Formats: sequence, structure tokens, C-alpha cells
Amino acid sequence: MTNSIKAPLPVIPAGKLIREDRCEKCKFSERQSPTVKVLECHYNPPTASVVPSNKGPQVLAAFPPVQGDQWCGKYKKRVLGGGE
Repeated sequence: MTNSIKAPLPVIPAGKLIREDRCEKCKFSERQSPTVKVLECHYNPPTASVVPSNKGPQVLAAFPPVQGDQWCGKYKKRVLGGGE
């Protein structure tokens, strides 16, 4: 019988899965401000909503907000300086 030393597995907080194909690395995500952690997903067009205001109903359009550690099936790797 041989003794082999195995490296310990990384500790991952409960409910967290570390993925390479997450929103913060996707070419469709954009950060609107360097101080805000929320990204916008630009895979689909923005969604329009009618919002009441003092001037009457206003139509606002926005891209879906996503967190950097989220993921979906539309992921495409962001290529920096690729000039697609």
C-alpha cells in the first residue's frame, strides 16, 4: 500500500459555484459606471416599460440588470481588443 498526498479541495461557500462563463466575462455585458457592481446584459434589446409621472405616462427602456457572478446559456467570451 502506498501513501499519496492529495492537495485539499478549495472551500466554496454553500450555494456558490465558481464558473468561468459568468456575466462579468461575457461580451454581452456592460458596466454603466465603474462604481456600480451591477452589469447590463445587451444580448437582447432593452425592455420597454410605461411608468406614471407628473407629466403623464413615460416610456422607459432598460437592459436587464445582472450580477457579475451570474451566468446563462447565451455566454460568449469577451475578447479584449479583438475588433469584432
